[in-house]
Amino acid sequence: MTESAKWFPNQPRFVDNLFEQWILLKETQDYYLFLQDSTVTVTRQEEVTKDHLVPPRSPSRSRKSTPPASPRRAASPLRLEEADLEGPSQPVTKKDSGIDFETEKPRPSIPSFYFPFGQPQLEQDDLLEEKLKILFKVTTAQPDGEEIKTPADLGPITVCCGLSRYLNASLFRLVHKQPINFTNFTSKWKQLTQKYHSKHALVFAVIANDQKHATDQDFKIVANDVTLNHPALEFLSQLPVFQTKYVETVVTRLFYSKTHNWNKNMTLQEFKKSLFLESLDNLDNVEDINSTQDVFSYQHFYVIYCKFWELDRDHDMVIDLQALQRYDGGAMTQAILKRVIQGCGKPSSLGNLQKMSYEDFVWFILSVEDKSTPQAIEYWFRCVDLDGDGCISIYEMQHFFEEQHQRMVTFRISDAWKFQDFVCSIMDLIQPKNKTNITLSDLKRNKSAGLVFDMLFDLRKYDQHNRRIDPAFREMDNVFLELPDGTRLLLEGFQKFAAKAYQILAEEETSGYNGLDADDFDDVLDNDDLDWERDGWDN
Repeated sequence: MTESAKWFPNQPRFVDNLFEQWILLKETQDYYLFLQDSTVTVTRQEEVTKDHLVPPRSPSRSRKSTPPASPRRAASPLRLEEADLEGPSQPVTKKDSGIDFETEKPRPSIPSFYFPFGQPQLEQDDLLEEKLKILFKVTTAQPDGEEIKTPADLGPITVCCGLSRYLNASLFRLVHKQPINFTNFTSKWKQLTQKYHSKHALVFAVIANDQKHATDQDFKIVANDVTLNHPALEFLSQLPVFQTKYVETVVTRLFYSKTHNWNKNMTLQEFKKSLFLESLDNLDNVEDINSTQDVFSYQHFYVIYCKFWELDRDHDMVIDLQALQRYDGGAMTQAILKRVIQGCGKPSSLGNLQKMSYEDFVWFILSVEDKSTPQAIEYWFRCVDLDGDGCISIYEMQHFFEEQHQRMVTFRISDAWKFQDFVCSIMDLIQPKNKTNITLSDLKRNKSAGLVFDMLFDLRKYDQHNRRIDPAFREMDNVFLELPDGTRLLLEGFQKFAAKAYQILAEEETSGYNGLDADDFDDVLDNDDLDWERDGWDN
């Protein structure tokens, strides 16, 4: 539809006729010639003065007759033919813009700076060829057509590829999609090394079966490979039940420590932060797996499993609220344990809100014994946040304070608080942005988050915190780890708890004591810290 038809539907050619009349006027043609003359270039030797740049007034313009205004729309075409123009034609020369479009230099290319799987190495092909030669030497004992049928046969090849020997099963699963001979294996290895350039990315691809995410089942394959091939765990070969629980503990601790620990999938970035690769490589150089302080520590597994076994009196690998209340000699309030058993800190893996599995208990004990970690802060925040509004209100503090206050009075652990003083003390410790409640971000940016949770529901650890003011008690309570180079490493959090508990369990095993009652076990664990029977704990 033309502009004429749009605005004058009864006369669709009205505007077009007006435009034709205007363009045929002599004044309009003179003005057009003037505009055409102004585009003629002057030779470069002549100086162009300002007078030349000012367009003269049209000679035909007078007081009696003024040319009609030209349309101001730049896009309006002048439908004009050469035959309609009067006046002598003049040659037109284009101005030189100074830019040679034909020989314009190409834009400089920006080099790549984002490498999610590692930056390519300049000597990647040479290194790959060397590895292939080594692989060929390893496999010369077998004809090229014969297949490798077990992960154990793939062990020397895994080591030659620069991977940990405990990745045999994962690498076997990855390349076993077709018969594993030298040709197929080297072809698959080339594809991996051309795509994944850093060691973290390459190992993650092997564990995750070349997927974007690795699941807990993928890591169980690696942990099971450790139990089968590490010399220090050879004794577990006759105890398949403990093998299974060791693998479950390793994987559960790994996923507990990652950023989004509620998600059963692990990304490459989370894998890098978990230091799992470093722990795996360290196993090749460690003969005593008890000396490690990472997720593969058998000492940590032994303590966790024994603590669970002491609570699970019927040994059905499931505990309820009544059994959980015996943890740490009953040091934690019933109000918080109800929230734990209901799955507020971690959704129950059993789907039953009144039972706790071994996996759930691993989360629980890690969060209890070190409440200062980001994972533990999130765990206890979800338990204390009764209404789930994302903040701990004064009402929720009072809910947990009432039982804790009664226990302080009963056991004479410390001076009984008044609720107003209790709240003021917590607010002074955390310094929240909003003075009426505490958010998760307030707790995470403050180093006193663990102490606040102890004040709310863990009486024994709160009492230990108060007693550490005494230098003598603090020196007695410290636990050090002797490193191979002779230095001593001060242990904190769960590592400290596990070292103390394992020492007591080892002494009991040496003395021939076959078992502890749950209440007595916790009293023995803290016999050098506090005489609970003397202070009325067991009265």
